[in-house]
Amino acid sequence: MNPGLEYGQAGEIADALLAFFAVEIVGGLPSSDASIESVRSVDPTFNASIEYRAGASFTIGLNEGCVDGIFRALNSSDEHDLTIARRLTEDLFGSQEEIDAVLNGMLNLCVFFVLLHEFSHIACGHIHAAVGNGQSGFTLNEIGTSDRLGDSGLAGGEVTGVDANKVFELEADSTAYELLLEHAETILRASPGLDRIAWEEKAGAEAVPKMAFLACALVVALTEGQRHEAGRETGHPRALTRILNLCLANLLLFLPGDWRVEEFVRKLKIDEAAEAVIFGRIVPTIVDAIEFCRIGCAGMEMELSLRYEAEIGSVTFGRAFAKDFASLAVGREEELATEPGQEYAALQRVRRLLIPRMGVHRQASWWTI
Repeated sequence: MNPGLEYGQAGEIADALLAFFAVEIVGGLPSSDASIESVRSVDPTFNASIEYRAGASFTIGLNEGCVDGIFRALNSSDEHDLTIARRLTEDLFGSQEEIDAVLNGMLNLCVFFVLLHEFSHIACGHIHAAVGNGQSGFTLNEIGTSDRLGDSGLAGGEVTGVDANKVFELEADSTAYELLLEHAETILRASPGLDRIAWEEKAGAEAVPKMAFLACALVVALTEGQRHEAGRETGHPRALTRILNLCLANLLLFLPGDWRVEEFVRKLKIDEAAEAVIFGRIVPTIVDAIEFCRIGCAGMEMELSLRYEAEIGSVTFGRAFAKDFASLAVGREEELATEPGQEYAALQRVRRLLIPRMGVHRQASWWTI
C-alpha cells in the first residue's frame, strides 16, 4: 500500500476545498428556501454523505479518509513503477518536472468532484424526490448504510427503486462533471505549483479538460471499488457504466449544438467534426482513464470493481467498449456488445420514464446541463 497523507494534510486539503465549494457553488446559488452547508469529518473511511433535515436543510459531509484514499490511488504504481501522476505529467508535459504540481491539481479535482456529485444529487432533485413522501430526515452515504434514493414515489410500473437509484447516480455524475469543467482551471490555478505553469504553452489546450475527465473517472472507479469491497454495490451502476456515461457527457459538451440533459433521445450524425472529437480526443482519453483506474484501484488493494469483466485489460474488450461508446453516440443500441453498454442503454430507457416525474423535484436554476 502506498503511504497516505501526513497527519493533518487531509484535513487541510478538505477544508480548503470545502471553503471554495461554499463560495463558488453554494454562494452562487439563487436565493431559495433551501440551505446547504458542507462539513469535514475526521472519519478515516472512504465516504461522502448528504443529510437532509425537515425544512429543506442539507449538509454535505466529506471524510478525510476520502481525501487520503484518492491521494494514495494517485500515487499507485504500475509494473513499470510509474505512478498515475507521473504518467499524466509525462503525457501532458513530456517530462516529470511538474509531477508535484500535477499531483496536487489532480487531487483537488478529484475531491471537488466528490463534493459536486453530492451537490448534484440535491440540485437534480434526487433527495427531494426521496423525501417527497413526508420523511422528516434522510441520510445518503456513498459507502455504507444509507437510505436509498430510488425508494420514493417515483418508482412504480416499469421503474423499480433499484433502477431509479442507478439513474440518479448517472445524472449526478454527468451534472458534477459539467460543473467541474466550469471550475477546473480555477481549482488548478489555486493548487500549489500550478499557478506558475503556462498551460497553453507547455501542455496544450486539452490539459485541463483531460485532467478533469480522468479525475472523475478515478473517483467513480474508487467509489465502486469501495462499494464492492463493502458488499454494497447492489443498486448502483457498474464502474464502467458510469465511465461510459461520463464519455457521452464529454462528447455532448464538446460538440457544437444545444444539448440538454432532458432530451429523450440523443443521436448524433457522425460528420468530420464529430469524428475528430471522438477519435482524436475522447477514445484516447477513455483508454487512459481505464488504465489509470486499474492502477489506482490496485494501489488501494482492491479490484477495479468492474466486477464482472475478467478480460477488462484485453484488447478485445477495449475495442468492444469503444465500439459501444460509438454505437450509443449514434443511437444504435441494438449493436451494443458489452455489459456496461447494455446497462447504460437500459438505464436510459428508465430515465426517459422518470423525466416527466422529476420536473417538480428539480432545482432547475441550480444546474446548467
